[in-house]
Amino acid sequence: MPKRFNTKNPVNHQFRNSSNSQPFRPKKTSSNYPRNDYARRMDKKHDLLHVRELPKDMRHGVAMYKASTTKIDNKLAKSHQSWINRYEHFANLNGIKYEPVNQINKAVSNYLTQIKSYYSELQEESDEALAVKVNALETDWIKKIGKIPDIKKTEEKDSIEYKKELMKIKKTHSPIVYCSPKTGNFKYLSKCIDLLATRSTILFAFDIEAFEMDNNVVTEVGISIFDPRENVTGMVPITRNFHIIVSEALSLRNKKWVCDMKECYLLGQSVVLSLNETVEFVQSLINYYMVETSDATSKSWNRAYVGHNIDGDISWLQKIGVHIPFANKLNRTLIDDNKQNVKIPYILDTMKLYNYCYGSNGCSLGKILRLFGLTHAFLHNAGNDAYYTLKLLMYMCDINFRKMFGLDDLDKFQKKAQLLLDRSKTEPKILPISYSITMKNAEKQNKPKKDLVPQTEFGGSKWFPSANQAFENTIEYTGKKLY
Repeated sequence: MPKRFNTKNPVNHQFRNSSNSQPFRPKKTSSNYPRNDYARRMDKKHDLLHVRELPKDMRHGVAMYKASTTKIDNKLAKSHQSWINRYEHFANLNGIKYEPVNQINKAVSNYLTQIKSYYSELQEESDEALAVKVNALETDWIKKIGKIPDIKKTEEKDSIEYKKELMKIKKTHSPIVYCSPKTGNFKYLSKCIDLLATRSTILFAFDIEAFEMDNNVVTEVGISIFDPRENVTGMVPITRNFHIIVSEALSLRNKKWVCDMKECYLLGQSVVLSLNETVEFVQSLINYYMVETSDATSKSWNRAYVGHNIDGDISWLQKIGVHIPFANKLNRTLIDDNKQNVKIPYILDTMKLYNYCYGSNGCSLGKILRLFGLTHAFLHNAGNDAYYTLKLLMYMCDINFRKMFGLDDLDKFQKKAQLLLDRSKTEPKILPISYSITMKNAEKQNKPKKDLVPQTEFGGSKWFPSANQAFENTIEYTGKKLY
């Protein structure tokens, strides 16, 4: 009997590709399980994902993915080499040295001094206001029962009731100064602002999407990079953005806990690579951007990994075979001054930064973007999430933005965050309904659906046999030198 390849899984069939308008159908042999209605529905659904130049014999599924994990050959892991240096533009970036700008450094220093003083005063005011509320509660209980109940006596009714009222006062008290200068939280905030506002740091943001039925299966990798060496003179920030779909996981779609947004990359064309080439692609980027060389020019720059609850994403990259230099020494709290002979990249976590400033209410990426009024769409696409995470960090650490939108007004943002959280529990999410209604009416009237596509259009996906070719495809201009 021929060897089966995950034939029990009805979603393990070929997507429609550019050279064949019909989806792949396995031949009926004794090794095939009978096809059922569910399998046929899944095939029709998968026709929606059009991958340019996808090979006809491309196989995918959980079994194929797990088999590929045993064949990872990351040749760039220990060499720290990167084929990105072959391109003239990127090779030239290595010759740009960080030059501090006194005016900017002075402005950053003045701002941090001001908010340190402000947060210290706010902490004192907040503590005094909270003490007044607690004293009033204690006075009421003394009048009521002649004493203040002991909250440790959990078996007594008065103690339980008093504890509830006390916790309610503390929970609703505002502002709570999480980033008090007396704590490490303020140092984290100030270090983040310093690293970004001085434009001394190469930022490498990434996000991983995994298959919800098996979290060991990585389906997408998103990367968004801000390199200040490319932004010395420009007013419009240049970022390098990548969305990689792992070919072995093409047919694995999330739908139970989150919507699958694999096709919905907003920043260009998604690239489809095998798991091995995905590892090489990511490793080459890490080696180029995050590993400093021995010369003084390279050492003049700081480097930082950026993510939203980043620890899990780092673990996922390591599990698929990506080598993270200094993984066991990464400065995850920014408490150290990072004065080693070789600079260890920083870890800048937007969820941690938010929690350190405003608490844990509404700390998901989408809720924070909404809180700060930052436009976004199609979250849970790894490429989009990586870009929005980078964008969020840059806004939170931009002094002008902080001043204009009052990010240091802790009372305002803590109350707004709670309001949005309360609304999310009672109000349905606003989703566009007109498209589905229009399509249904068009079907009844035999109108062409092509003219009724939604206004948001995406770059689609393209398969590449190698990581190098995929990267070259993302470079906007590789022609002759114009100047």
